Amino acid sequence: MGKESATRFRIALILVVVALALSGCNTLRPSRPVQTGTQSSAFIAPTLAPTLTPSPTVDRTTPTQIPDCSNVLSYLEDLSIPDGTHFEAGSKIEKQWQVKNSGTCNWTEAYTLQLVDGEAMGAQESQDLVQAKAGAEAVVEINFIAPTTPGEHKSSWQAFDPDGKPFGDKVFIQIVVNEP
Repeated sequence: MGKESATRFRIALILVVVALALSGCNTLRPSRPVQTGTQSSAFIAPTLAPTLTPSPTVDRTTPTQIPDCSNVLSYLEDLSIPDGTHFEAGSKIEKQWQVKNSGTCNWTEAYTLQLVDGEAMGAQESQDLVQAKAGAEAVVEINFIAPTTPGEHKSSWQAFDPDGKPFGDKVFIQIVVNEP
């Protein structure tokens, strides 16, 4: 048998196998007959009507102040960047402090955290103080950029009330910028 006739034989054999396989599909029958008289009607899915569920209300009002309340920020601990940490010039630094509103005033959006000593190190010199109710703990965070001058750098910050009066403990960051 030549090469061409062997290829034709293989193609013919494949066609016969496919034809037999397909003809076998028609011979499969259900193992038990379906009774048409007792068959139920086709399933129809129920139509769901939308129901109105009241959405929870969120109190977005600013907490009211107690008359003659006192402002106190108590420093609790550094959460990131221990004092003396070394950085390359221009590095981004995210400093966090755990503090407590130990006073009786609620800190609102009118309260700020301001640079009071040292370098701003790329941060805005006045920032919003995290809002916290009296007696609550909070995390104060400032993003810095390490200065380009090698050596020790410090930045001290303090909370200010809506009247611009400083209060409470100062928080600070103290880093070392590496020599290039």
